[in-house]
Amino acid sequence: MRFFNSSKWLCAALMVCMTPLTAQAEVLGDWQGSPSETVVASIQGQEITWAEVQLAIVNISQSDRQDVMADAEKFAVYIKTLVLRKYIINEAEKIKLDDSESVGFSVRQAYDQAMIDGWLTLEAQPELGVPSPEAIAEAYQANQGQFATPGKVNLSQIFLQNTEDKDADALRLSIVLDEIVANPNNFAELSKTYSDHAESAAEGGNLGWLEINKLDPVILKAIGDLKPGDISMPVKTDIGSHFLFINNVSSAKIMPLEDVHDAIVESLRKDWKAAKQQELIDQLMTLVNVNSAD
Repeated sequence: MRFFNSSKWLCAALMVCMTPLTAQAEVLGDWQGSPSETVVASIQGQEITWAEVQLAIVNISQSDRQDVMADAEKFAVYIKTLVLRKYIINEAEKIKLDDSESVGFSVRQAYDQAMIDGWLTLEAQPELGVPSPEAIAEAYQANQGQFATPGKVNLSQIFLQNTEDKDADALRLSIVLDEIVANPNNFAELSKTYSDHAESAAEGGNLGWLEINKLDPVILKAIGDLKPGDISMPVKTDIGSHFLFINNVSSAKIMPLEDVHDAIVESLRKDWKAAKQQELIDQLMTLVNVNSAD
C-alpha cells in the first residue's frame, strides 16, 4: 500500500475562444532569437511573452518539449493554454479567490505534496552502478516482446468489387484470373487495367508494407504459405475479390540491446527509485508512535 501519491499534478488544457496568436509560428524554433519581451499570445488584454514561454518549456519533460518543438498545432495549443492559465489566475486574484479557504487548503496540499515528492526524490537517488549490466541484460531477455519489430509483408493487389450482378462478377473474375495466369510477371499493369481500388491501382496495385499481425484473417490465411513473387488465388471478402502479389516479406525481429539500452536503464532506475521511496516510507512508518486514546 502506498501512503503518498508521488504522481505529478497535471493541469488539463482548457480550450475556450480567445484572440489568435499575436505572432504566428510554424514551430517553436521559429521564435528562437526573439526579444524576451515579445508578446507571443494574448487574451482580453492578458499577454504572455517569449521569456515566459521559454521558462515554461524548460520545466516540462523532454518528450513533451520535443513534441511541442516539432508540431505547429501542439505549439499553438501549448501557447494558448499558457496564456489562458495566466488570464484565469489574474481574474481569480481580482476577486481575492486566493484568500478563500478552499484555495488555501488546495495550496497547502500542493505544497505538502511537492515537499514530500522532493524529499523522497533526494533520498532515493539510484546508487552508483544501478542498474548493473547483469540487471540490464536480464531485463532485456525478460521483455523480448516489447523490443520486437513486427513481421511485415509488402503486397500488391488487384481488387474486383462486388456488384449486384453475380454472374457478371464471376465472369470478370475468370477473365482476370486467365490474364494473371497468362501474364504473371505483368501484375502491376494488370492492376492498373482491372483493379477497382483506384488509389493502389495507380501505383500498380502496391499497398506498401503492412504489419502481418494486423491483416484480415482471411487475407493472412490466403498468403500464409506464399513467398515473394507468388500470387494468391482470388481472396473473397464481403466487398469483393482480391488477387494478392507478394512483393517482399520482412520477418519479425528483436531489436538489439544497444538500441534499447537507454530505455531499459531509464525504466530500471525509475523502478528502483519507486521501490526505494516505498522502502523509506515503510521504515518511517515503523517509527511512528500512536498514542492510546485513554
